[in-house]
Amino acid sequence: MAIKKTQKAEEQTFNVEVTRAHEFKSGDISFDCTVNGVTLYGLTYINADSKRNIKEPFISFPSRKGSDGKYYNYCWFKITDELFSAIEKQIEAVL
Repeated sequence: MAIKKTQKAEEQTFNVEVTRAHEFKSGDISFDCTVNGVTLYGLTYINADSKRNIKEPFISFPSRKGSDGKYYNYCWFKITDELFSAIEKQIEAVL
């Protein structure tokens, strides 16, 4: 049985709720969230930092090291600018 896509990726909407957040000394924040009813653990909000040459904040998804020595995300979802702002606000509220 073949599975057909019914929606394009850009048409999908994600309902994201941050459930836990922990700030590290570096200023980065580890957090868990629920996306459309599925809980994702171990996401990281990376702050902009000139020492590490990071120009703007971003969200890093959980990853594992492959047999080739590279790291690969094992879960992810598309984050729009609006969703990124909403996640930032939820992280601040949880902290």
